Amino acid sequence: MFGGYSEIEQTAAVGNRNTRTLGATYAIGGATVGYQWSKDNKVAAGTYYENNAYGISFSVNDNLSISYAAVESDKVIDAGANSLSLDADSIQASYTVGGASVKIAETSVDNQNYVSATNREGRTIALTLAF
Repeated sequence: MFGGYSEIEQTAAVGNRNTRTLGATYAIGGATVGYQWSKDNKVAAGTYYENNAYGISFSVNDNLSISYAAVESDKVIDAGANSLSLDADSIQASYTVGGASVKIAETSVDNQNYVSATNREGRTIALTLAF
């Protein structure tokens, strides 16, 4: 389990910015699950972000692991009068042999930058070599 708090001084018109976070991870065997909640207040006058993130990973064997992660983030404007949501999820796989790793990720984002109908998808394929 973990938690955190920070405060940043800003102009008097906006007020001080503070961020809170709480979360936990749990591992059993080759699986690990995690969840995190955070809230970022006073990004601008009357605006804050509230976020929920979770993920799961599984080590199939010493060489292969797979994982899934998702984030749901709400941008609340005018102290709750307006709200915009961003959702993202990603599935990944990694295979390692000796000093070489092949990594693949498929990621999608709905309402990118908190703008409606700005959905994006991306794929990553990476080869890393260690000498």
